[in-house]
Amino acid sequence: MPETTVFISHTTRDKRDYALAHKLADALKAQGQSVWIAPDSIPAGESWQEHIISGVMDQCTHFLVILSAGSVHAEWVLEEIRLAIERHNTEPNFKILSLPMSNNLPDFAGKDVLDTLQWIPYHEDFRVQLQAINEALRLRPTIKTIFPPGKTDDFVGREYVFKAIDSFLGANDRGYFVIEGDPGAGKSALLAEFVQQRDCIAHFNIHGQGINKAHHFLESICKQLIIKFGLPYTTLPTGATKDGHFLGILLQEVSKQVNAKSPLIIAVDALDEVDLDGHPEGANILFLPPYLAQHVFFVMTKRDISLPFSTHTPFELYDLNEHQSETLQDVRLYLNKAIHRDNIQVWLETSQTTQDELIDNIAKKSQGNFMYLRYVLPEIEKGHYDLNSLPIGLEQYYEDHWRRMGMTTKPLP
Repeated sequence: MPETTVFISHTTRDKRDYALAHKLADALKAQGQSVWIAPDSIPAGESWQEHIISGVMDQCTHFLVILSAGSVHAEWVLEEIRLAIERHNTEPNFKILSLPMSNNLPDFAGKDVLDTLQWIPYHEDFRVQLQAINEALRLRPTIKTIFPPGKTDDFVGREYVFKAIDSFLGANDRGYFVIEGDPGAGKSALLAEFVQQRDCIAHFNIHGQGINKAHHFLESICKQLIIKFGLPYTTLPTGATKDGHFLGILLQEVSKQVNAKSPLIIAVDALDEVDLDGHPEGANILFLPPYLAQHVFFVMTKRDISLPFSTHTPFELYDLNEHQSETLQDVRLYLNKAIHRDNIQVWLETSQTTQDELIDNIAKKSQGNFMYLRYVLPEIEKGHYDLNSLPIGLEQYYEDHWRRMGMTTKPLP
């Protein structure tokens, strides 16, 4: 038996019950969970009574029953409840979860036992309902956003960028917001923080891990959309990751569930790292749709390079290089936090340097580059730099680093 198998008990007498049960089953399957539900789990030509009994008593780890005015009078729903209670009495780890569709249900056989167990509240919003069931079942989604290593550590500032994103979202009913910046400008960390704050769907292109092809993006985003919005797909259709057609279908379907106050936001990092080898001529990078459905937005990052992308929806390019003063303020925020590391405090004491002197020097020489900070601060902690020998800018840091590694020797060692 899989680690988690959910038996969904429901009645076919009530169309709403039946539709909800199968929508939940499809969503759980899309998450990679095993589900037992009639009639899908009963082989053709075999005894459905025997399979239901086996399903409750032997094949599941969790019993989820949809309770409604119809189901509490359905003979086999009541029998399934009886079987689940019988098993629960001998197997305390066997979980029974009730999902009442109403607060005014009549009495039924087994209600006294179910009343002693925590129920799952009913929600009209399917996304909220699925989340409540996931939490009750303690299920872990099988599609997880892979963040670039270390990019979510010690994040500070960038409020001005978040305000610009919110302004774009508020001024348009759909569109692309693209953040552009130099290497090391903190684009990935910025987007990772945005994703965590907004809990939005996201994909990070990571060249070093080989996650940088269009099919990686399409598979990840399509699965996330199906799971989050409970779309009726248990697997991706054949060819779903070959072009943007299926993604476009999903975006149209999701647009019916979102609104201006709660739009769909998809975050995509590092467009410049996408492998375009073999990409069809004339197609947008990652097969991004040129037209977007209402209340659908993409927030993306890239370096200042030309990429195959055209759109007929609202578009804004936000250049971080045009916000150097705000960036330097964030650099100082980062340094004010980092300055309290034990090894830096020791360095300050031995070098007889004040905190303000160190912050002023690093902030100026960093040229607003966060990658510079992530590299130089550990070198200071190791004693490789004094106040006067700090490199100016990321490029000079690299040159100094290679020199100390002996990589400038001719011929190389």
